Amino acid sequence: MLRQQSTVSTGYVREVWRTLPPDSLRRVGYVVTDRDNVVVYYAPGLDMLLSNHFIDDHCFRLTTDRKQSGTLWVDRASSELRRLEFHYVNVTRDQEDQAGADLEFVRLRDGAWAISRWSIRMPLIVQVVRPGHGAEDRVTELRVAGGELALARRANDTLWSAPPQVVAGTVLDSRSGSPVGGARVVVSGTTLEGTSDARGRFTIAGMLPGQYTLQVHTASLDSMDAVHLVPLTFTDAATPIEVRVPKGE
Repeated sequence: MLRQQSTVSTGYVREVWRTLPPDSLRRVGYVVTDRDNVVVYYAPGLDMLLSNHFIDDHCFRLTTDRKQSGTLWVDRASSELRRLEFHYVNVTRDQEDQAGADLEFVRLRDGAWAISRWSIRMPLIVQVVRPGHGAEDRVTELRVAGGELALARRANDTLWSAPPQVVAGTVLDSRSGSPVGGARVVVSGTTLEGTSDARGRFTIAGMLPGQYTLQVHTASLDSMDAVHLVPLTFTDAATPIEVRVPKGE
């Protein structure tokens, strides 16, 4: 991994996920090259999974082997669908090795179903000319597009909400790089906050993916009646953040 970049957008929408209708997916496939030579990857929506087309075009069997083109995970007790993992077939070798998708499903309080999380991994393939060897295709990037459902509501009735996550990080002095203990890190516009320990580490519980601004308060900054603002793009709890703060003088 040489470089990683993430962007997050949030909003309230009536239609959470959009994909091609079942008839179109069956006709054109899940990997389509458009007129501008751009490769578009699709995943099946709930309407496709429930259609006769999906059953006709795919073979299903109970197994514990994950070495298939796709796997539907169901709950042992209720047989409810929990997750779908798959990779793309009838494509180039690089696409088959690198491209794939994951979808997770939840039952809403009114009995309806929704896709709670999805992601599609898409290799960016370019043609590279090697002197004396001709041209060859090479994967230069792996792009991941996806989304998470944070809240499902009908009027004032909450039908489902995603479990909150914990953001973890470290507060460091911007000059020396030494940890800053006792720093108070507040998520702007919320009541969520955490305090760093002697090693500069802090956690903030109750977070959902999105774009935020952190307000960092330290004893040094408080003496100047100042606060340090840090933009935060929070995608998941797996990646800790590092906050560097100036020292008040």
